[in-house]
Amino acid sequence: MQGICGGILPDFLLIFNCGMKLIISLGNDTLSSKMRCLGYAPEGRGERTGEFKFWRSVSGRRFPRFHVYASQQEKDRALLNLHLDQKAPVYRGVSAHSGEYEGQLVEREVQRILGSL
Repeated sequence: MQGICGGILPDFLLIFNCGMKLIISLGNDTLSSKMRCLGYAPEGRGERTGEFKFWRSVSGRRFPRFHVYASQQEKDRALLNLHLDQKAPVYRGVSAHSGEYEGQLVEREVQRILGSL
């Protein structure tokens, strides 16, 4: 079965604990190219964790948006930590935000991601 980005439909594992986390197969893709295929734009790396950050607009504007912290787990697997940012942080340099890790929009986005692999 082919996904929207081509290739064979990979196996995946879905984990629902401490937020919305997914482990996905990268196949022969890099993490960045897989995330682009899923409609996410790169946003750099987390200063403390070194995780890659990606985002995808919900409404065509910068916010609200889906936000993913991603790290490569093995050569062909990545851990995605997904949440929904409703608005930008209020104070510059502060990482606190109004992130939602559950709810209908987040669940639909997980289903969209899994259906696209």
